[in-house]
Amino acid sequence: MADRYDVEEALRTLARQRRRVDELTITQTDIADRLAGHLRAHFGPDEVETAGLALVLGAASVTAVATDVSPAIAMNVLAFAGQRLVADSRAADAATPTDDGGAS
Repeated sequence: MADRYDVEEALRTLARQRRRVDELTITQTDIADRLAGHLRAHFGPDEVETAGLALVLGAASVTAVATDVSPAIAMNVLAFAGQRLVADSRAADAATPTDDGGAS
């Protein structure tokens, strides 16, 4: 199993970085805030934190497993990983018997 990423430390680091006032950071956080608002609309209230954690972990994981990828490739890798997790989860759900003994 891969080493676990310290997501709480990452969240603290990102919060510190977010407070920077240089133009690049301001632009990045503005885009990120708009993206978060867009994504929030796709999740229930109890799912938003998990979605955020997945984004943070995904970004960290891409840089850990592929240090020399372009931003476009990194975005595709994140999307493919997300698709895989969704597909695996849905397959597991479909294989889980329902209360009436049938497949869900």
